[in-house]
Amino acid sequence: MTLDYGSIEQHIALLDNKGYTEATLKNGYATGTIKHLLTDAHKHYSMLASLTGNEENFTLVLPGKFDNSKDQVEFRINYRLDPSQDKMRITAMSARMNEFRQLQIIGSRGEIQDAQTTYQQLSDKRTQKVINLLAARKVNPIKKLHL
Repeated sequence: MTLDYGSIEQHIALLDNKGYTEATLKNGYATGTIKHLLTDAHKHYSMLASLTGNEENFTLVLPGKFDNSKDQVEFRINYRLDPSQDKMRITAMSARMNEFRQLQIIGSRGEIQDAQTTYQQLSDKRTQKVINLLAARKVNPIKKLHL
């Protein structure tokens, strides 16, 4: 699937399909807020790109809550507007949960990762860190869990 879309509606549909919605991210945003944020940024940077004739970059920042709101993740989706082709495309997506980070560079073809998978990878990194810390202390995490 190519990530070069011609319309803002196609980008909104992509975000919806990948779980970057107000409801799935449980971020407290009213329905339609993400569309509004992306549409406003697109209008602003499209005007700037057409005035300068240069590509313009912007970032959509979306907070998300997972595991009954115990874990908070900040997603950053980077966009590039190309005025010569009148296209907007996603160039990268990053996510951060505490000190754990995930980065996905998007080429001309590829898939943006869904929000739940990204969260799970961050959670797995945290779990691995705990296991490594326990192993360094020579503590059996299984025994500790059953005490």
